[in-house]
Amino acid sequence: MRYTIVGAGAIGGTLGAYMARAGEDVTFVDADRAHVAAMRERGLTIRGYKETFTVPARAFTPEEAPGPVEALLLAVKAQHTEAALGAIVDRLAPDGFVVSLQNGLCEDVIRQIVGAERTVGCFVNFSADYLEPGLIHYGSVGALYWVKLYPPQQGAKTIHGQAITHGFFARTTFVIAPDGKVVASMSSARDHITPAQHVTRALAVVQRMHAQRTP
Repeated sequence: MRYTIVGAGAIGGTLGAYMARAGEDVTFVDADRAHVAAMRERGLTIRGYKETFTVPARAFTPEEAPGPVEALLLAVKAQHTEAALGAIVDRLAPDGFVVSLQNGLCEDVIRQIVGAERTVGCFVNFSADYLEPGLIHYGSVGALYWVKLYPPQQGAKTIHGQAITHGFFARTTFVIAPDGKVVASMSSARDHITPAQHVTRALAVVQRMHAQRTP
């Protein structure tokens, strides 16, 4: 799966950097030309509360971004949703999808552009700040992370959509079904698991749910 981060600032940049370091195929897209230039020249640096690291970054402005886009992770501010998505939606693959990693409930706007079957809702709660071109501060691990499976026919694409977390930010993970019911929860303290194990368990639950829906 190839991931395209649209909005490589505090949230998108932090998630993308951890994903890239974990070996995922990540492309960064941002409208800030200075930020794009810095990432191309010296990579993307995360100055974290526990560690500082730099990853090589494949970075583009929206008009330069290559396609087809398989998994589009949208991390722009809520008011920029329509414009940011509109600038790259023509490169979304036929089976591509969009995950909202935003500071607002933007799924309905996304749904109207790409369709409900290609929209994945997500809530991210961790501290991060864009400091300067090529540099982001990751402040603290999030207290809560949840993914809503939206809509039910998302199927295998939802499973890939959840892989974006890599468990780096979760103390607690909830898997929420299309009807809004919590079908599983994982807690580092209660279950004595590492944050990295959150995503493995969450994906197993989603896999079972998908299998039950598939004739």
